[in-house]
Amino acid sequence: MLTVFDAQHQEIQSYTPEWAAANTGISAADIRKIARDFHQAKSPILIPGWSGARYGNIQMLRRVQAMIQGLKGGFDVPGGWIFGGDYREQVRHMKRPPQGRCRPRPRG
Repeated sequence: MLTVFDAQHQEIQSYTPEWAAANTGISAADIRKIARDFHQAKSPILIPGWSGARYGNIQMLRRVQAMIQGLKGGFDVPGGWIFGGDYREQVRHMKRPPQGRCRPRPRG
């Protein structure tokens, strides 16, 4: 059985840093550094912004951004993407733990 993750992994094999460098003008070395920095960051976030709306592939752009956030565990956590206005309103009024007493949420 092929999982969605495996199918996506197969689909992107030809999209190497060298391919991206040829299409963006950003060096493959810089692309690798950005990827490593994002991977090693404690709470990385991709900010979609609105500029993507000018392009025909906006849905794929948003899909990839969401997949990367999901792989890093960046949904509905401090520093990550939080969805929905009602949720943001709830978060705004949450009580914060005393300084130095915050523990990470267990994963899994």
